[in-house]
Amino acid sequence: MCIRDSHYKISIALAISAGAWGIYWLPQRILEEGGLTGGWGTIAQMIIGVLLLSPIAMWRKIKGRSTGLELPMVGLLVGGGFICYALSFLLTDVVRALILFYMTPIWTTIFEMLFLKRRPGLERVLTLGLALGGLWIVFSKQTIIPLPQNAGDWLALAGGAIFAGGMIRLEVTKNDGVFPIIFSFFVYGSLFNLLTLMKGQPLAYNKDNQEDKEPVFDTSKTIKDFLKAFILLVPEISLNREKMATAAAQGFSTATDLADYLVKKGLAFRDSHETAGKIVQYAIQSNCLLSEIELEVFQSFSKLIDHSIYEILSLEGSLNSRTSYGGTSPENVKKSISKAIKRYL
Repeated sequence: MCIRDSHYKISIALAISAGAWGIYWLPQRILEEGGLTGGWGTIAQMIIGVLLLSPIAMWRKIKGRSTGLELPMVGLLVGGGFICYALSFLLTDVVRALILFYMTPIWTTIFEMLFLKRRPGLERVLTLGLALGGLWIVFSKQTIIPLPQNAGDWLALAGGAIFAGGMIRLEVTKNDGVFPIIFSFFVYGSLFNLLTLMKGQPLAYNKDNQEDKEPVFDTSKTIKDFLKAFILLVPEISLNREKMATAAAQGFSTATDLADYLVKKGLAFRDSHETAGKIVQYAIQSNCLLSEIELEVFQSFSKLIDHSIYEILSLEGSLNSRTSYGGTSPENVKKSISKAIKRYL
């Protein structure tokens, strides 16, 4: 009974979302008629989403839960696909935009085969075949080869492909519920739209970037709100130094230091990068840290390595070696803290 109820809820949710998605072009056209043309209308809708969801995001951040800002690739792909889909309505017929964008399952199947190594079942192949047949019927009225005919068509087709890429990325990404996905969609979708507006400007028109101001101001406000939340959050944080040190030592974070070490010894960077990669591969196979590898093993990869290698493979050595401006050495960090205190307090 519970499984059946769950299926009903999923079906209802899908029906509602599909209906809302299908009539999305209505507010887009209304905004265009009201003077919010092009990407401005789309960014206005994205900003509304960001404003409505920001309080929930701040609450989740205070509770130590994911907000979605740590999912930039998912947000950019899903939001970018949506932006292309929204803009396509302004440049082509609604039916053509919908059909081309809803070729998303075809792209998803292709990406699954390429990146997830999944083979589609017979039912999916037949379904996709019917979808391609419908595409040919609609577009073959104007041309023998059913290809997109204008910029709006290409935007809709590209939007479906980009959106499918976001879905594939989402499947291999750990997430904390649905909210982080939605919030990252609105935040990074706004960023994608802003970048599109900037790139699409005519030459020598960059001194009058009117349409970029609203998303910039909105993003600034969102960041300020998060910083206010951090002011309340940070004083209550308790640090477990032992666990932090153990976690920091994992993942071969000092592999870059190893490559830099070889460069300082006179090895070309591309060769040092290759050598460091082979050493990391050895460590993975041996299930050990870089600092636990014996000197003889290091020297089997490069005769330039001597006992001084262990000084930079420790966490302390790695931190201390970054002495340039903005580096992680304790002295640099203290200077940065002092500057921040003088500037902001």
